[in-house]
Amino acid sequence: MSQSAENGSLKGEAGIRAAFQGAADNPVRAPAGNQAHHGGARGRALRGGPSDRSLILGFLLFNAIFRLALIGQNAGEYTDGILQITQFERADSFWPPLYTALVWVVRMMDVEAILAGRLVAVASAVLLVLPLWSLARSWSGRRAALFTVALYTVSPLALRWSLHVMTDVPFLLFFHLACAALLRAAARLKGVERVDGVDRVDSMDRVDGMDSTDGDKFVAPSGGFVVPSGGFVVPSGGFVAPSDAGRQLVWATLWAVLATLTRYQGLMLAPLVLWVLVLVCRRRSTGRVAALVMQTLWLALPAWLLYQRFGHIGQVAERTGVGWAQTLLNYWNLFEMFIYILPYAVTLPVFVFFVIGLVRGPVDEVDGVDEVDEVDGVDGPVDEVDEVGGPVKRETGPTYKGREGQQCEGGEGQTWKEPTREGPTWEGQSPARPPVRWLLLYVALAVLVAQSVFQSFLTRYLLPLLPLVLTCAGAGMARAERFFTSEERAPSAWREAGRWLLPLVVSVTIIWPLGFGLASVFLQREAFGDLYAAGRMIHDRMPPSAKVYSNETYKKNMNAIKIAFASQHQAELIPDIQGIEDLGSLPPSQRRGILEAWSEAADARGVRRMESGSVVALHSAYGGRDGVAFLETLLSRRYKLKPVPGGYFESRLVPLFPDIMQEPGTHQNPLAWGLRYQPQEFQTRLYVIP
Repeated sequence: MSQSAENGSLKGEAGIRAAFQGAADNPVRAPAGNQAHHGGARGRALRGGPSDRSLILGFLLFNAIFRLALIGQNAGEYTDGILQITQFERADSFWPPLYTALVWVVRMMDVEAILAGRLVAVASAVLLVLPLWSLARSWSGRRAALFTVALYTVSPLALRWSLHVMTDVPFLLFFHLACAALLRAAARLKGVERVDGVDRVDSMDRVDGMDSTDGDKFVAPSGGFVVPSGGFVVPSGGFVAPSDAGRQLVWATLWAVLATLTRYQGLMLAPLVLWVLVLVCRRRSTGRVAALVMQTLWLALPAWLLYQRFGHIGQVAERTGVGWAQTLLNYWNLFEMFIYILPYAVTLPVFVFFVIGLVRGPVDEVDGVDEVDEVDGVDGPVDEVDEVGGPVKRETGPTYKGREGQQCEGGEGQTWKEPTREGPTWEGQSPARPPVRWLLLYVALAVLVAQSVFQSFLTRYLLPLLPLVLTCAGAGMARAERFFTSEERAPSAWREAGRWLLPLVVSVTIIWPLGFGLASVFLQREAFGDLYAAGRMIHDRMPPSAKVYSNETYKKNMNAIKIAFASQHQAELIPDIQGIEDLGSLPPSQRRGILEAWSEAADARGVRRMESGSVVALHSAYGGRDGVAFLETLLSRRYKLKPVPGGYFESRLVPLFPDIMQEPGTHQNPLAWGLRYQPQEFQTRLYVIP
């Protein structure tokens, strides 16, 4: 630092010391600034309304009760979910371990495996309220946060997958925690690092006369000025504030690694973490050393992959088209369809508000002083503060700006001004908001490209976008509310219409997704229900030594997974199916002749026979009704299949969200969306080989 700067620093420090004389005798509380930038805030309250803490607790409680009331509705689970909760017992699974580990913790309390998996998903869905509120609150204010969390509570996409054994919602919790921390770090990096050419000072003795009131804040009673801890220097009118972007990056790294250890989609956060890390180190932000050390957590991923395998590359390779042109066309088709289905998945009213929030941005809460932080146990509105020691206004000195609070200029007295747009900022600096929309663009591109290449059309793959989409939608609703209620912005006719129109629009925006979500839960609850019912019968009525053969397929060398789990019996693919598939290279006439004499032909071709006393389970979800009928005919030429009494099971669903489909080729395909109102019926039949 130059000599002149040092002199200025000493003069500035002396001025502050003089201004803070008599601090212990006559304190004046100044409202704190933005909670996103000051960790000591204990909650906010609207005039006559509940505090932030009360609202958050209310949402947590409602989400828990709402989801727990529906946790037992699903009659079955998907293959992915079963593989995820049993992968520690298998050698052929290829998911990250964290969800399985969490489920095992719950299972240690003597909880059944499927229920344990659902409880972990429900708990994750409930806890997601916290980062949702925090990010929406810091980006667009209290009303936007209220709308955002309300929309999440009734979101059909979140509701459906929070009730299933699946990694999606636990991943979403860690993913959004990481996103929120990254956004806070980015906002901190927009804060002051240098003022008037003076390097920031990391540490300095506290100013005499300052009383600590809340951990990282100090109240200077004679001036009523709140400053963050960490030390400061005032060079002839400037103020240097230490940035804690490094500390935020520590948390962002932790959550990002946990997200990646839940679903490999979390790897999309790695470039963002690296980018923020470079900025944190270049600007020498507080906590940069800890942030660097935290990057070693990423080593957990290759360590796990050395123990387990990564099977998704093989899945991508299996789903390519004939030639590169067809493959690219397939990718583009799915990319396009994911964009089209997003408004449907979040519901149209929510999407309209999402577009408003995305285009217009967050709302500025500057109409009066309606909200303040609690200060020393005192909450409620603070519209003005008495001056102490007479108004002495200085042209230089620190200026604190609070988002819902006030601006005060340092000196022996106070001059309170109108609230500012954003905080905390320092004199000469522009407001810093978390770059929510830029992050949404990045995540959207990353998710859509990855899932298009994966060639699986399921709406649950859009879940990483949901919190950011709802954050924009909440801001859009807050902006619409401001338009209809603000005397400065809305004509009198609009304000009059808004008295009935606004409650109507908000009600529709909440009721539509709630009804859609409940409909999807109840109309799609029987997915694979027939298969699980058949498995339970095998478990209850068949001897443990009985082997189960099924036409249930997943991928090569991974078959009969759900029927084995439900029945708790050893199960595998019907060997004749592989024998039939081996005929695919033969001419049709030759293939037909072999099938007509399948019993002799199978023996001649070395197709293994199923053992006497085995159970055969045939599911129409695999191959369709016609395929199962053909397989029954073929097997009856080789075995004397005996139907199990009561061994016929049916299930029915309406795929409001793309689901399993009765027609081959429509499952995980955009065609499923076109059939979303067509009931899908499935059957499972059990036979015994005498």
